[in-house]
Amino acid sequence: MKFNEVFGNAKWVTCEEGCISPYIRAEFEAPCKSAEITLCGFGYANLYINGRRVGDEFFLPLNSCYHYNPNLLCVKNDGEELGSRTYPVKYDISDYLVDGKNALCVHLGPGWYAHGDMQKQEDEWIKPYGVVKAAWRVVFGDGSELVSDESAVWAQSPLLSCNLYCCEIQDDAYYIPDASEPECAFTGWKPVKLTDVPDTDYYFSDCPPDRIIRNIIPKEISRRDGHITYDVGENITGRVVFTTDGPCGVGIRHSENVTPEGEIDPKYHHWQWMKYECRGVREYSEMFKWSGFRYFEISDCAKVLRVEEIHTDVAVTAAFECNDDMLNWYHDAFVRTQLNNMHGGIPSDCPHMERRGYTGDGELTCEAVMNILDCENFYRKWMKDISDCQDRKSGHVQHTAPYIPSGGGPGGWGCAIIEVPYQFWRQYGDISPLAEMYPQAKKYFEYLDSVSTDGIMYVNPEDRMSWLGEWAVPIGWTERMNVLLPPPYVTAYFYVRSLNRAIEAAKALGKDEDIPAFEAKKRYMLDVIVKNYYDEATGDFAENTLFGNCYAVDLGLGDKRTWDNLVAAVEEKKCLYTGIFGTDITLRLLFERGREDLAYMLMTSEKENSFGWWRNHGMTTLCEHWDMDRSLDHPMFGSSDRYLFRYILGIRQPEGSRGWEKLVVKPVDIPQVCKASGHIDTPKGLVSVSFEKTENNAAFIVETDLEGEFEFRGMSMPLKRGRNIIIQ
Repeated sequence: MKFNEVFGNAKWVTCEEGCISPYIRAEFEAPCKSAEITLCGFGYANLYINGRRVGDEFFLPLNSCYHYNPNLLCVKNDGEELGSRTYPVKYDISDYLVDGKNALCVHLGPGWYAHGDMQKQEDEWIKPYGVVKAAWRVVFGDGSELVSDESAVWAQSPLLSCNLYCCEIQDDAYYIPDASEPECAFTGWKPVKLTDVPDTDYYFSDCPPDRIIRNIIPKEISRRDGHITYDVGENITGRVVFTTDGPCGVGIRHSENVTPEGEIDPKYHHWQWMKYECRGVREYSEMFKWSGFRYFEISDCAKVLRVEEIHTDVAVTAAFECNDDMLNWYHDAFVRTQLNNMHGGIPSDCPHMERRGYTGDGELTCEAVMNILDCENFYRKWMKDISDCQDRKSGHVQHTAPYIPSGGGPGGWGCAIIEVPYQFWRQYGDISPLAEMYPQAKKYFEYLDSVSTDGIMYVNPEDRMSWLGEWAVPIGWTERMNVLLPPPYVTAYFYVRSLNRAIEAAKALGKDEDIPAFEAKKRYMLDVIVKNYYDEATGDFAENTLFGNCYAVDLGLGDKRTWDNLVAAVEEKKCLYTGIFGTDITLRLLFERGREDLAYMLMTSEKENSFGWWRNHGMTTLCEHWDMDRSLDHPMFGSSDRYLFRYILGIRQPEGSRGWEKLVVKPVDIPQVCKASGHIDTPKGLVSVSFEKTENNAAFIVETDLEGEFEFRGMSMPLKRGRNIIIQ
């Protein structure tokens, strides 16, 4: 919909230049006690009516490619054409209205839209979309309307500076406690300024918003030099809420780790800090951002009341537990990490340094996330972002959605254009997003061809961050840039995998005429991989560096030596000598090919480059790098969480099933895992499995809302709806 379809005769209103967070106020007489408001504020907007906040959501409107922006790097430098959309919100405000005079106040913060002064410490080319602004339309029960226009007024709020990546600065001298009260004592209101109407499409979304999920009382761990350091107990996203006994200056620094002395570790501080000039006795907290942290230090003149955990309000719909604490830690850490990285309708890479919807991380983890969270509407929204972030001319898919200039590659990242809607179809049985993005997937294939010479994807040595293959491998920074494992090899793998997805989609969508071209391109790319990366003398691909054979084996390439050499490398390393993609592929292949003993060994290893290494160093979330460099809150290595359910509990869909039309419960037999239980809430109903087993005997309880088949140790039997007790 266009602006006037949503907002009628409303006008965009804003404040004077230099203010990044105004209160915008309007007074009105309500003709009746029934009304609905449609509101959009750029970047974030909180609505108050008659002294009460409307709704309990945070960080709205949802993050998106809001509208055309000529300052975006890909537009300015490369002439790309992206899609755009904006998400207004609606509220029933009937219960907020009173007889006589009413007042509404919109408190704006820069959010992802305007950024405030944050660009002073960021690269010059990350430009905001524009100034903060708001538009609203109130429709009363009698059909009359109230819209934003030049009659509104504005005033500076306490938020003087806001940098989404790191900080807020607040001064209580600008606090107006009755800004939304009908009788407001403040007399310094100024007339609003009118601003442009962005050219974009407006959509209402069912994507769940951010909310306060729980309140945590932190534990004091040290006190010195005028500040106190606290431990929240685990890595979270949210904000510190405190009060004071009177006027004072309060500073807060957040961190994911502390030094041995109990002080904030600057390596994991990630520039997250707050500064407050407190002038009254009230509650203070971050207004328009969240922080990612486990620890924080605060001036000792402040009294900490609580820590509010904030992230997208999605339910955890699965559970896993077994007798191996390492596997339990991995699952719990992934759930926590993923939730920490869900804000504003995007799955981010980390909740502090970058906060971006990386397409590589997102396509890698999406199935695992859909497996454990009630996130159908969340991914419906994010798929729109991916769609918007494809260049309409070349087919290039950005490395982040919504777009922020970032590193990535044409394969593991760009393939999100088909992988995410494919996995969505597989999980929920709804092919419509894949049908919508199918033409874009074909355009993506054209782009890959355009940057290839004889099937090899072009790699610019001056711009390696835009031509990544693997990421976060267990060696030094130079090798992380893919010096050892060739990026074109990895990208070719993803091209073939995406072609396989496209062939399935074409069959389901009645696009049979496309299949011969897909099949021919697939054969060609497989030949390219063999020609350029296969060593006939050894059977290895790309010298099996970083378990590199896994990519070829997964595509059905090589011979017995290729698989045997991969297995031998796993047995030698006894840890995950892989990056984010190789980890997932290697573990799945081991489970699929009857080497669950090695998959279990890798998942429970405590050597360097292992999940156990992280756990033994006190991590409560998954890290970006095996050596715990940079971020300690990255979900990308959690993609293998799905294998705990698919192979250890055995809950899976058979080949060709979509939306859990069919069910197979087929646990693998790992002697060390003698007891386990868990469940998945599928779109067709709950499936729960628990078992206890020894070398010779096993007892299973399968409770299911679906009919299916059970298989274990060569025994097969049907599963009925309800409780199935199986003794072997």
